[in-house]
Amino acid sequence: MNVNNWHFSGNLTEAPTLNRTQSGKSVCNFTVAVNHQKKQGDQWVDDGSDFARVSVWGRLGENLAESLHKGDLVKVEGRLRTRTYTTRDGRDGTSLDVTADAVYPVGDFATFSITRNPKSNTGYRNDNNDGY
Repeated sequence: MNVNNWHFSGNLTEAPTLNRTQSGKSVCNFTVAVNHQKKQGDQWVDDGSDFARVSVWGRLGENLAESLHKGDLVKVEGRLRTRTYTTRDGRDGTSLDVTADAVYPVGDFATFSITRNPKSNTGYRNDNNDGY
C-alpha cells in the first residue's frame, strides 16, 4: 500500500517539456504554482505561493506535453519527495518534487474523454516503471 499520495491544484508556470532518457523512456516535466490566500477583515488577500516540480512518465506524459500550456489550471495526484539544496549565492532551499500518477485539467475550458486502460500488474494507475 502506497500512503504517499499527494493531491493539489495550481497553474502551470510555463509550457511542459518532453524529454527522453537514454533508455528511451519519455518524461514530461512542468512546474505548478499553488497560490495561497488568507482573509483580512472581509477580504481575501494573496498569501504567497508554493511551487511543485512535476514529472509524468510514459504515454500520459507524452499526451500532457501536447495538451497543457502555460497558465493552465490542473489537479495533480502523485508521490511527493522533498529535497534540500543550496543556491549559488549560498542560500538554502527546499524543492517539492512530485512524480504524478494522474493529472486532470480543471475549469470550464477543459474538454477530455476517458478511456479505460488495461489493468496493470503493479496496481498503479500509471504503470510507467519509473522506480517507485
